[in-house]
Amino acid sequence: SEAVIQLNLVKSDLNVTVEDNGVGFDPGKVRGKDGLGMRNVEARVKRLKGKLHVDSAPGKGATIIIDLPVKANG
Repeated sequence: SEAVIQLNLVKSDLNVTVEDNGVGFDPGKVRGKDGLGMRNVEARVKRLKGKLHVDSAPGKGATIIIDLPVKANG
């Protein structure tokens, strides 16, 4: 019923944090499963040379943290 999305520039990384109060899931059971959800997120983060951290558990909602390197303009 509620989600919070934060974007922060930390040094040379863009930090994206998504938190919700949903039903949650077991991240270990999602890896390698068919479907486009988390597998798609993992592939995109990897392609952008970023880091992904997923913290969730059934009944506990989810927090997903993505750190992406950002090149400075100029």
